[in-house]
Amino acid sequence: MKIVIFEDEIYTFHQLRHMLEDMSPEYDVIGPIPSVEQGREYLSLHHDTDIIIADVELNDGLVFDALTYAPADVPVIFTAATGDNALRAFGFYSLSYLLKPVSDGYLADAMRKAAILIAARKQPAAEKARMLRRTRQNLYRERFVVKSFNGERMISLSTIQYIVSEHK
Repeated sequence: MKIVIFEDEIYTFHQLRHMLEDMSPEYDVIGPIPSVEQGREYLSLHHDTDIIIADVELNDGLVFDALTYAPADVPVIFTAATGDNALRAFGFYSLSYLLKPVSDGYLADAMRKAAILIAARKQPAAEKARMLRRTRQNLYRERFVVKSFNGERMISLSTIQYIVSEHK
C-alpha cells in the first residue's frame, strides 16, 4: 500500500513513518512532502497513491491547494495542531482529522478504514454490484403495518402493487 505523507516538520514525519511501519511492513511510505508546490508536482506526476496523510498547514500554505491534484477516490487522513480547518477537510475524501501529537491508536483506526475503502475500490465490478444489491436489500422494509377498518394489518412488500393515500 503506497502512503504519501505531506508534512513540513521532519520529526512528525519520522513519528508517522515509524507508527506506520509498526502497523505493517507492507506499507510503502513516501515523503515527507513539505510544501504545497512540491505536493502539486508530486500528485500531478504520480497517480498510484493509495492513501494520503496530510498536515493541513505546510511551509507555503494550506495542503488543500495541493490536494486538488489528487485523484478524487484517494482517502486522506488529515493531521493538524488545531481543528480550525476541519470543515474544509470534508471537501476532500477525508477519513479522519487527527490532532497533533497523533496517537498511534487513532492512526491505526484511520488506516483500517482506509484499507476497507481501498479493498472495495479494487474489487471487480460484478462483486461491487452484488454487494450493493445485498446492501440495498437490507435497507428497505419487507412489510408494512397499515390501519384498516378492523384494526391493523401487516402487508408484505411483495404483495403491494401501488400505494394511495387520501386525506392524510
